[in-house]
Amino acid sequence: MGPLLVILKLAGQQCNLDCLYCYERRKPAGRGHLDPAVLQDFLTRIEGTPIRALLHGGEPLLVTRHRMSELLDILNGYSALEGIAIQTNGTLLDEEWVRLLNDAAKDIEWGISYDGTAGLSEFRQTYRGDSSWADTARGIQVLEDMGMPYGLITVVTRAHLTAGSARRLADSVEAFTQMRSLKLVPCFDGPATAANQLRTVSGERQRNLLRPQANPLWSVEPHEFARFVDEFQSEWLEREAWRRYRLDPITSLVENLRGRRSAYSDFNDNSDADVVTLYPDGTIAANDRANEVVSGEVSLAEVADIRAYIEDIRESMRSEWLRDYADVCSSCEVYDGCRGSELFTRRQMRLSGREDAFCDSRKEMVGKIRGLLDRSAKVQAAGRERMGQ
Repeated sequence: MGPLLVILKLAGQQCNLDCLYCYERRKPAGRGHLDPAVLQDFLTRIEGTPIRALLHGGEPLLVTRHRMSELLDILNGYSALEGIAIQTNGTLLDEEWVRLLNDAAKDIEWGISYDGTAGLSEFRQTYRGDSSWADTARGIQVLEDMGMPYGLITVVTRAHLTAGSARRLADSVEAFTQMRSLKLVPCFDGPATAANQLRTVSGERQRNLLRPQANPLWSVEPHEFARFVDEFQSEWLEREAWRRYRLDPITSLVENLRGRRSAYSDFNDNSDADVVTLYPDGTIAANDRANEVVSGEVSLAEVADIRAYIEDIRESMRSEWLRDYADVCSSCEVYDGCRGSELFTRRQMRLSGREDAFCDSRKEMVGKIRGLLDRSAKVQAAGRERMGQ
């Protein structure tokens, strides 16, 4: 078991964007910004537990620079801190922010939410319904100019399903010399997706794309995500981009198939049990996602022993995994590559009636990577044989 991932919701659900697929925008609002005293109380009560901290939101850069410095000082004073990362939409990034975070959190891991240029980012928008990709690109350029390594997360939506979309996304990151990773994640929103209640252009658009008893019009099906991953993988290999950046889920599949066990939660059985989220109002939860509600939510004031609470949640999730998924997954022919996915995702697929389609898509992805590895091994063996002659 690795360190506990502590997701810190610095600005709660507050964000300067209103992306249609964002699960945060569908949670209760009004939690405010994380108070340093709340963070200190939480850390004091889990003292000695190894953690990695993820600065998250909403948009974490909506907190003031002074507040951010206070929070980082507290984190740096925690005895068992193993690292700090931040996930931001990049639109507010400037040199002052980068210097502050880099100075206060040495070796901070930068993560930027980036779906691509123009139409690829159709569902990432402002409250007025305007596109946000150009502002994100400017934030990425700040990191580029300052020589700061970073990773990108791309949410694959229906906007990525048109012909040539994988090529356009690959083109758009070609000049990103500091990018070290690109993670493709599926938007599997289902019929239970809650409506955005805001009286804004973006809120109205989100509501208009919801469908009774059907998936929202921005969502993708498992086989569509698998197809996009395969198309992008072809671009990645043909451009020899693997020399520059890691591509997930492809790299995770390779790691699993070669016996190295990926750390990526979607390809690591039950790793989402090692997550706890802290909200500004002193609420903690087992994870920052669930089907329109926070999972395992409880107030710090109601918990006598936080470490015991976290262990109880872990045990509950392990039990659910063993009860509902372990047997069918461990006997599957692609389990060595797939590892069953996150518990959250499996719940979501089962509740929306897409579990078989999800498993079929995973079998397809694992099968293609296994085939690539087998062909590569044969080529290498042939090369060694020729060298021996």
